[in-house]
Amino acid sequence: MLEDVKLSHLDVINLIDHYYATFHPQFPILPDAATFISRYDANKLLLWSILSISAGGIRETASLYNSLVNPVRRLAGDIYSHQSRGLGAVQGLLLLCAWPFPYQHTVNDPSPMYAALAINLAQQLGLHRPPSFRSDFSYNPTRHEERFDEGERELAWYGCFVMDYTIAVRLGIPPSITSCQSIISEVAKGQSSSLPDTLLHLLHIAYLGQKTATLLGDDGSALSGLTSDPLQYIQLLGHDFQCTYASLKDKLSQQCKIFYLSTRLTLYSYAFNTGNDYDQTGLSDFKETEVSGKALSAVTELLQLACENFNATSCWPAFMKNCVIYATVMGSSIVARTIPSAIAVGSWLETCQAGNSLVRLWSLFPKDNYSRISAHISRFIDFINSKASTGAVNGHVHQIWQNELGGRGPVKSRMSANVLFNVIWPAKRAGNTTHLAPSSNRHRGDTATQRELQDGTSNQTFIDMTDPAYDDFDPMDNFQGLDIFDDIFADWSDLQGTAP
Repeated sequence: MLEDVKLSHLDVINLIDHYYATFHPQFPILPDAATFISRYDANKLLLWSILSISAGGIRETASLYNSLVNPVRRLAGDIYSHQSRGLGAVQGLLLLCAWPFPYQHTVNDPSPMYAALAINLAQQLGLHRPPSFRSDFSYNPTRHEERFDEGERELAWYGCFVMDYTIAVRLGIPPSITSCQSIISEVAKGQSSSLPDTLLHLLHIAYLGQKTATLLGDDGSALSGLTSDPLQYIQLLGHDFQCTYASLKDKLSQQCKIFYLSTRLTLYSYAFNTGNDYDQTGLSDFKETEVSGKALSAVTELLQLACENFNATSCWPAFMKNCVIYATVMGSSIVARTIPSAIAVGSWLETCQAGNSLVRLWSLFPKDNYSRISAHISRFIDFINSKASTGAVNGHVHQIWQNELGGRGPVKSRMSANVLFNVIWPAKRAGNTTHLAPSSNRHRGDTATQRELQDGTSNQTFIDMTDPAYDDFDPMDNFQGLDIFDDIFADWSDLQGTAP
């Protein structure tokens, strides 16, 4: 029982089984199902995190999911509980980051706070050090602590590393975890590692992504963090990406391949960042002939893989969904920057629109984060199309976008996320100014979406209550204005339509 939510023993076991069948393989940081079930009630936060995530993936338990959102969030925020210091708390927090509850505004997504707490707890427990140093972090280990073997501790720590990277790259901030010896040594094992393949591959790719972010986006000698010579590192790290892919490709799942392609896109993004001191003329040709081509190829491959897995994407971890968002924005942004032909623009934008259809179908509520981001991307794609239809395509549409709708200079200090913010923020301001919904996303029953529904590609847990209010979208911004809730619980009430 959690607050006023009661479940029978059979319901608990069924939900745990469903979690292990559907969600666990995608982010395998827990022990096997039999081991977990043998002590499923050892940590309250971990148990109820699993139950809520599992309930969210079953249409018949949608009401249970809704009823668990606030109780589980309160449980996660109870840092004074005696259970909030153990390995189970680390695991539970990581799962809530991987499959977060719906929210409207990024500022009301507690995932970054959960991840920071999980990392801090993990380090206090010594998870970042080899087993031989375990006694350094516990004066008198309890019997309960001893029940967790070293394999579980390793799974949790590598989960912390992957989650830290994915949240950092989404927000455009430096990762919190440095590449400590435990990470480096595990990556060096290659296929001889005992980790589950999925977690091993996520770890390898996150390690590459962290190197990319540190070298190109967190240069201590630059105020913006952007390195003064991105070309050198793009070429150097590009070789590392190729070698890593060659070593993993035989066992790489489609999801991990999407994660790999998205991480490669973060590398290419630094060629399009502004505010560097490098020779713009010398890099221009390289941008168009090398980086643009490689990036668009990666975008196409990523979005094709995602669309092939249309039915399964609703249960993907948030960091996998963010890969699709990033590729869609990156692709449309490159088209706006470099494609000179209206015909070529239309072809590339069809690919981006397919990616945005996925984002739109992940929306569970009219004003949730996916609905808002999808509307912003649609507005940007509509803008590019409008310029193409009037013959204004000259490879500089992105600059026109910034000049006409930005209202400010480009974002320069948020690493590979610069490209994301330089599309989303102008789109938000455009929406606030014009109060118009983008034509490609004006009604959820439009032709494209209806066809997808007929094909069985949408299996939403919730029913939309109203049409989205596109004039107040704020997915990537900080809280501003008295008319927008700045409280996580109020945000959820507003999504449900139960706010006072």
